[in-house]
Amino acid sequence: MSFLKKAGLEWARGNIWNEMDLVFALPLRQPSVHSADDLEKLLALKDHGFHRREDREEICECINRNLPRVCLILDGLDEVDLAKCSDFVLKVIKGIALDGVRLIVTSRPSVRLPVMELAQKHPFNQQIEVLGFSEEELACYV
Repeated sequence: MSFLKKAGLEWARGNIWNEMDLVFALPLRQPSVHSADDLEKLLALKDHGFHRREDREEICECINRNLPRVCLILDGLDEVDLAKCSDFVLKVIKGIALDGVRLIVTSRPSVRLPVMELAQKHPFNQQIEVLGFSEEELACYV
């Protein structure tokens, strides 16, 4: 199970991030996600299920009114060519669009520096690196 799925599941069960009203998990490896040029287009993606325009507009208003209680998880930034990301996605990372939203960006360490440079307005306040399992931990886990 990926971090993206695990985090969404744990939040839905009430086990984490109880201060968050909404959590959106966005896998950037899907071209429709990293090419979306506004929030409503992100919500229109089939995975989110907001097919009616009225629903999307209502959710967009809710998000914009409650940005500090909304978490966006942008998963797999290392799998996307930053030059091909939409301005909207880059502005979210930079803290320009959806200013105040809680943002989690997952990436392999090789992309860390470009991402850190993007986050100019609100630098990331925590970095976590998953190093993997030692041989002993792997044997115990499996």
